[in-house]
Amino acid sequence: MLSAVNCHEIDPPVDPTEIIFTYGGYFLNAGMPGRNDAELSQLNTMQSSITPRAYSIYNDGKSFGDSGSDLHILGNNLYATLSGSKLIRVLNKFNCREVGTIKVESESGSTLTPSYLTSFEGALIVSCKEGYVARIDTTSLKQSLLQEVGGTPGRVVIANQKLYLSDGDRSVLMLNPVDLHVMKTVAVEPDPAQMVVDPTDESLYVISTGDKATGACLQRINTDTEEVTVITSVKEPVLIAAGNNKSLVIYVKDASADLGGTFLVYNTENQRVEGEFIRDGSFVRHPCMIAIDQNAGNLYIGENADTDFGTVYIYTSYGQLVASFNTGAARPCAAVFVTGK
Repeated sequence: MLSAVNCHEIDPPVDPTEIIFTYGGYFLNAGMPGRNDAELSQLNTMQSSITPRAYSIYNDGKSFGDSGSDLHILGNNLYATLSGSKLIRVLNKFNCREVGTIKVESESGSTLTPSYLTSFEGALIVSCKEGYVARIDTTSLKQSLLQEVGGTPGRVVIANQKLYLSDGDRSVLMLNPVDLHVMKTVAVEPDPAQMVVDPTDESLYVISTGDKATGACLQRINTDTEEVTVITSVKEPVLIAAGNNKSLVIYVKDASADLGGTFLVYNTENQRVEGEFIRDGSFVRHPCMIAIDQNAGNLYIGENADTDFGTVYIYTSYGQLVASFNTGAARPCAAVFVTGK
């Protein structure tokens, strides 16, 4: 559907408040810290249209919040963490209208800072910067369990029926996703920052930003044994996304490249780099997010163009640019995809 859209532009819908949204994506724009200007962009592939400030439009001009962190779809709801506002907004994924908000509280009653989201057996799981992981009941929109894990929890993913949590300095924690207790600490390179799961074999891929001595690196965690392998063929990785065809797309810094970086395709079956992803001569100067729609196969690259708005570029699975759009807010940082009712 998107191949029919003019490259570099998608026309806005005539009346976005009346559209029932069933196929497309939501893009979270973090905004600038302290400016209360985080927002959602809604891409409607059925209409070939983009609504840059979807939350405000669908919710009577209301402000979305400060410092967006992550998005997650569970059931008919879309969940968004706003770390600056210390809350999780809950929206109907079909019309972007708010159905509630969630605040995570410590035992003392202080409001915690939600960061990243995943889900397990119908419950929402959120990491909190103060050293906690919480389980949220999606019917009551209340926390049903809070577990202190220490450190500075970051990304959370489910792989092989286990919960994995990046934990600041040099570790990834493996937790029981039901009671949230730490089962094992997996040692990795310094500062694990990004994690994705290969859906074909449930392996976990981790990017550590490293330190002055080590630099950034890519690692694979075997989720059957928790064995860690450093992938030396990928140098200076920054961003990563997993497809459903035994491949990853990885953005790496490249001092020799004119534009400062390259998007690589990494084959997870034979564990090797197969070449560059972008094949049409186009480029993205300042990528800050990559995401793959595993149903349609398209790759989305977010670029932080300036302090007021970002741009998202849409590529086919063959590395061809088909469209781009202005997000209407700064720093696109996360994306999720809606694939019908």
